[in-house]
Amino acid sequence: IFIIISFFILLVILIIVYVCVKKIVGSRIPIILKSLENFFRFLNHEKNEVDLIKIKADDELGKMGKMINENILATKKGLEQDNQAVKESVQTV
Repeated sequence: IFIIISFFILLVILIIVYVCVKKIVGSRIPIILKSLENFFRFLNHEKNEVDLIKIKADDELGKMGKMINENILATKKGLEQDNQAVKESVQTV
């Protein structure tokens, strides 16, 4: 009987861990995926603007989000500088 009780306790613990991981990680991965998709559309000039990811935690996914945000900002700045250089060169000609 001890083995049966232990099995059910283990099963309950595994179910709880699965639900927690799915809720915590599974709900945040689509946000990062959507942000990356929008960022690449921005890079390919399919979108004029891209939003930053709202960081809610300081774990691995949060760090990935911060890195994505930093790259979004750097890319925006670079594209703005490129656009300004093009405008200046057109005015010169």
